[in-house]
Amino acid sequence: MKYLIYILMMLLLMACMDDTPNLTETNPRIHEELMQRRQAYHKRKLNECRAEVIDRATVYVDSLISARISFQFSDSIVFPPKPEKPETKNPIIIEDTVRARPLNLK
Repeated sequence: MKYLIYILMMLLLMACMDDTPNLTETNPRIHEELMQRRQAYHKRKLNECRAEVIDRATVYVDSLISARISFQFSDSIVFPPKPEKPETKNPIIIEDTVRARPLNLK
């Protein structure tokens, strides 16, 4: 009885073994189609990821702009920043060609 169980187990284990060849390795057409589908999947996922990143960035930038605008409207002491002074190499010289005359108010 003991040997019969062992033989039965061996037959069941041998039935589970798969001897069929891998079709992607033997058939180049299937391999090529699989590679094209894989590339299409990667491309689609990359496009979806980029679109999601752009949407997140748009929401973030819009919220920053909105916060900045609401801050400036809420505070009455906020002044715009000073413009930058342009760099000059030589001093600016203005010739005094016009003399001031006294005003005649009579």
